[in-house]
Amino acid sequence: MERDRLSGAAEIGSGLADRFLSALEEDALYETCRDVLATYPSMASIWQMANLAFLHGGEAAPEYKKMEQADRAVVRHGAAMLKPDTMVLTYSRSSTVMHILRDSADKHVQAICSEGRPNYEGRQLARELTTAGIDVRYATDAGVLSLVNTADVVLVGADGLLDGGVVNKTGSAALALAAGRHDVPLYMASSSYKRFPFVLVRQEASGEVWSDAPAGVTVDNVYFERVPAGLVTGIVTENGVQDTIPSFTRPVADEIWRLRDELAGRYRLLE
Repeated sequence: MERDRLSGAAEIGSGLADRFLSALEEDALYETCRDVLATYPSMASIWQMANLAFLHGGEAAPEYKKMEQADRAVVRHGAAMLKPDTMVLTYSRSSTVMHILRDSADKHVQAICSEGRPNYEGRQLARELTTAGIDVRYATDAGVLSLVNTADVVLVGADGLLDGGVVNKTGSAALALAAGRHDVPLYMASSSYKRFPFVLVRQEASGEVWSDAPAGVTVDNVYFERVPAGLVTGIVTENGVQDTIPSFTRPVADEIWRLRDELAGRYRLLE
């Protein structure tokens, strides 16, 4: 399947619910999940959706609705956390963070956005915020590290919540270190449905970074990395702001472990 390289995990997940439910009706769930998860191996919420489909079958639809409701609750809690005139530094593009900031526009919040290489999704976020009347300062991914000390808070999304760490866009760990160095609190916005035992990360096309790299140059293009939990001030979840990563308490279908093992031969496993 063709990969959406600009949308956030919440947006991508909402578009996949019908696909999983249709696959159940067509008795093609395993093949469909393998195709989807090979395309989005780093997004824990999509692993969760596949898991719910295997566990609940045709009754997965109400579970997907709960996921959507949880995403909206994260936005409410995130917006409530921001005080008037807050300068928020964010990284790449999270649709959840975008909605939090847009819902806080009446508080006159301002934003610092990074470019989000190699696909420049930060530009899309900057446009979305300015159309809501939010002033934006835009910098390179490396450049935002020098702007951390001008922010009141760092607020980013999350693609997965694991034991001892959070998975997000590569560069997030350096940003978290910079925030800690300058005593700027860093929050990650994510529903508890992104809590999962593992995700997988993969090398993306080298041409996205350097299309005509000379012989002898190996281009590293990995979109996601783990941020140690100790660098994170708090997680904005559907239950409010928590200072620890939510526990994982759901059963995992046997088919999910099979899919993990199939894909782990192609991608790097994060647990």
